[in-house]
Amino acid sequence: MGKVPAIVVDGKFKLFEREWPVLARQYSQPSIADLSLLCEIMQLQFVDETESNHILGPFKKVQQWIEDTKNATRPHFDEVHQTLFGAKAKLQMQQ
Repeated sequence: MGKVPAIVVDGKFKLFEREWPVLARQYSQPSIADLSLLCEIMQLQFVDETESNHILGPFKKVQQWIEDTKNATRPHFDEVHQTLFGAKAKLQMQQ
């Protein structure tokens, strides 16, 4: 699998980390935008784990937001992403 261009991702996550205190105070539940962004970030599941950790590792607030959003939308999050996790497992078995 190809590498994710980290410069593009890093810039977006840096903005997220910087603006997070303002965003977190405004909403008590995940918005459609939160769900959309989480679905995009979940695609990193298909990237090599080392690369995924390199991309998300420095962004602790992003990681916490991911976990908070997953927890707020369970069990629906798990149901929707079952296919993604199944595909990831199959790809790992082929390697």
